[in-house]
Amino acid sequence: MPHATLFAGPEGTGTFQLALACARYMNCEARTEDDACGTCNKCGKYNTWQHADTFFSYPVIRVNDDTNSSDFIEQWREMVKADAYFTLDQWKQRITDTKQIQIFVSEVPVITKNLSLKAYEGGPKVQIMWMLEMMNEKAANKILKILEEPPSDSFFMMTAQSADSILPTILSRVQLVKVPALSDEQIAEALQDRHGCDAKRAMDIAYLADGDYAKAVQIYGSTDDQTAFLAQFKNWMRACYKKDGKAIGDLSAIVSKYSRDAQRQLYDYALHFTRQCIVFNYGQLELARFTDEEQKFAENFAPFIHHNNVVAISELFNAASQDVGRNVNARIVFVDLSLKLHRQLHRKH
Repeated sequence: MPHATLFAGPEGTGTFQLALACARYMNCEARTEDDACGTCNKCGKYNTWQHADTFFSYPVIRVNDDTNSSDFIEQWREMVKADAYFTLDQWKQRITDTKQIQIFVSEVPVITKNLSLKAYEGGPKVQIMWMLEMMNEKAANKILKILEEPPSDSFFMMTAQSADSILPTILSRVQLVKVPALSDEQIAEALQDRHGCDAKRAMDIAYLADGDYAKAVQIYGSTDDQTAFLAQFKNWMRACYKKDGKAIGDLSAIVSKYSRDAQRQLYDYALHFTRQCIVFNYGQLELARFTDEEQKFAENFAPFIHHNNVVAISELFNAASQDVGRNVNARIVFVDLSLKLHRQLHRKH
């Protein structure tokens, strides 16, 4: 293994799981050519997130000048035990409502100390760093030395959503492994095997998730399934087009009662549908990720999405999702978005 590896791939593609699997494999007492055994004493400690020589760094909120990941280790263990496929938003919501999160410079001395200690388990020491792009510039510059020359038998396993967001000085010191988005078939199969989801619904969710297994799990666990989203989306777009104030007001009252996760899922669904409309408009029907019911609506709605408004509409849905994440008033977000969508839907080709 190289002394430092960066797994870079879109959210929900398993970069964190790959980093963890490598750490487990390196420490397994009975590994095969293909994988760790999963049953030895050390594998058992990985199953409970208690392996003494594997350390985790992740973005947190600043409490004081010495804040580091260990201050949030209990929340971290609860998060990963529930499901190791989780999103940055889910982690942020677990530890804060409003504050920004980062990997701070105070993290680096802790990493240096941990990797300098004698291995408690007698095997390699592994530092797993999740969401490396969330490391602030001071921390990124300070970690360069130990990253280039880690202590003997010590390894870095890092993850990021994109290598483009990582400082070149760090990239030059790591082995980059690009992780592609998961296929619809892989996501659907996992939903069936792990959650008992029926085949048709699993594939419908996979279309929505667009390569992101974490998002697929969120959609599966939501009380609002894809059919409900479609029905609401239809009513919403009709109200926006007509600038029906009463209908928009009624819908905003309904949406404001959703959890923040459900609100963001609705806006993500709207963004997904908008993007697929462009594919549909350009005649690439086999590439459009529509269910049969969605395609029926798209035949009438897609002409209103075109090259003059698709970027603006996409940005509006993205901005609304971000506003919800920042705890902005849900009704204000929805009504403001709806009025702006009215103008965009009436833009000429």
